Amino acid sequence: MANYSYWASGWCQSRQLLTRRESDIATASDDGTVKLWNQQGKQIKSLKINEYNIWDVNFSPDGQIIAAVSSDEGVVRLWNRQGKLLKTLKHSDRIRIHSVSFSPDGKTIATAGQDRTVKLWNRQGQLINTLNHSATVYNVTFSPDGKIIATGSNDGIVKLWNRQGQPFNTINHNAAVYSVSFSPDSQTLASAGADNKVKLWQLNGRAIRSLDGHSAAIWQVTFSPDGQMIATASDDKTVKLWHRDGTLIITLTGHSGEVNGISFSPDGKTLVSGSKDGTAILWNVENLTLDNLIGRGCNWLHDYLANNSQGQSDRYLCDGVKTPNKS
Repeated sequence: MANYSYWASGWCQSRQLLTRRESDIATASDDGTVKLWNQQGKQIKSLKINEYNIWDVNFSPDGQIIAAVSSDEGVVRLWNRQGKLLKTLKHSDRIRIHSVSFSPDGKTIATAGQDRTVKLWNRQGQLINTLNHSATVYNVTFSPDGKIIATGSNDGIVKLWNRQGQPFNTINHNAAVYSVSFSPDSQTLASAGADNKVKLWQLNGRAIRSLDGHSAAIWQVTFSPDGQMIATASDDKTVKLWHRDGTLIITLTGHSGEVNGISFSPDGKTLVSGSKDGTAILWNVENLTLDNLIGRGCNWLHDYLANNSQGQSDRYLCDGVKTPNKS
């Protein structure tokens, strides 16, 4: 049996309705399919893209178009939510495209590939511009305000470009960069990669801090919608959640394979992770404050402290700590 990998690519929330609608999740797999799921884990749709590994998939901002890129084809396919192929964009001949991203207004599509370029397209499929690196480009993303494009490459460099594709800053991560992400206010950039680290930067290139704790390469970094948390997915089979100040909040263990992708729900209450173990996991990340985590820890330790503590003082470690009700 094939060991299918899943990349948790993102959430879609309809912006056509005045009332909030359940968010959908898209996963991409090396069986050549993109699958759509609801938050309860029920499969809504399966799109058979081709016979190749799907490397990335993304929703347009209005949730009506799905962009998928695969290995060794050099093309991007645009589908509607009903599974109809709308358009094919040819990035290059038979090369691996690693990343596809929509601009916040949905008018521009960016693709990043093994040919050391990022290409910008309009929704009609016309090539607008080509941005160059000196090595494979693993990730491309737009800032939430739509003014900046960030690219991360195997050359260890993060480049910042304006919307017209003109470079205005270069940041040296000092290791292959697999993922770049902007904070919701577009003022902070995170880069992650082969050195097992996440580095936070001001847009002028000044280093803010480094998040250290993973034991293997980090394939994705993303900010929570409120900008207060940062999530990272790693080859060490874990997902970590961090405060903006670099403090580790929690390590999520549950996957048996490398974790390729993560994405927050629009309300920030749920995180989805996708892994090479062939699964996507939904995590409840609401109320992950330090007090809440201490309370949960004391809840778990209650019986042990009461009956197995070696010293009398241990019994009182959780005195005064508010614990959540046991379900």
